[in-house]
Amino acid sequence: MSLIPENSSPKTVVALFSIKDLDSGENGRTSCSIEDQLPFALKPAFKNYYELVTEKPLDREKDSQYVITITATDSGSPSSLTTTEDITMQISDINYNAPLFNRAFCTMYVHENNNPTALIGPVTAVDQDLGQNANVKYSIMPARKVDQSLYSYISINSENGNIYVLRSLDYELITNIDVLVQASDFSSPPLSTNVTVHVTITDENDNSPVILFPPQNSSSASVDLAPRTAEAGCLVTKVVAVGGESAQKPWLSYQLFGATDSGLFMVEL
Repeated sequence: MSLIPENSSPKTVVALFSIKDLDSGENGRTSCSIEDQLPFALKPAFKNYYELVTEKPLDREKDSQYVITITATDSGSPSSLTTTEDITMQISDINYNAPLFNRAFCTMYVHENNNPTALIGPVTAVDQDLGQNANVKYSIMPARKVDQSLYSYISINSENGNIYVLRSLDYELITNIDVLVQASDFSSPPLSTNVTVHVTITDENDNSPVILFPPQNSSSASVDLAPRTAEAGCLVTKVVAVGGESAQKPWLSYQLFGATDSGLFMVEL
């Protein structure tokens, strides 16, 4: 078995051999050939010697091994004689494939009030090279126009690409985090590829509504007057409140929690 790098240039000599026929005259004249459609060719060297050379670019990721059958034929008459010999050519790996993600952008979700060090999902890159050149490590890279303090919230396992949230998140403070993940191989110099991970924080109903009117700045109850002659359906006052959550949960409903006489008053839902 012979070993040849996949980046070998055309016309590279990969084998040198000789052919000998013990007959004399035309019966001893020989010729050599190999199969068609191979990235190799036979070139006469000197006397009965031949060179096996590369003829086309090699790609280990497509074909990692070739079995080349060399056929030697004499010029004997009335019939020629032939002999065959197989040469196994192993293509060695050269690191020219960077790790590849299956997409250039991905979105992950995490609920607010999450547990610290919660796993939110993995990213995976595959390297088509061989051996050490195919090993991949992951890291988080600084991105332009991004608040760098947000990177303290996110961590990645360098070996398997699992992404973790290191702190408990609050949707009312942070709604999303964009991080740039790099996958690189172990060659020198390493080849790498990046993917943008968009982490979306999902809202939970964890904040009570806030009453704006009547003002809640004292311990005494708000006082409103209604005429003694007021009929049913007369407007006495309005209560104004806002939700403590984000705009995704803006709807509020109202009900009487307690009244001196529950039959005298009602509040619209």
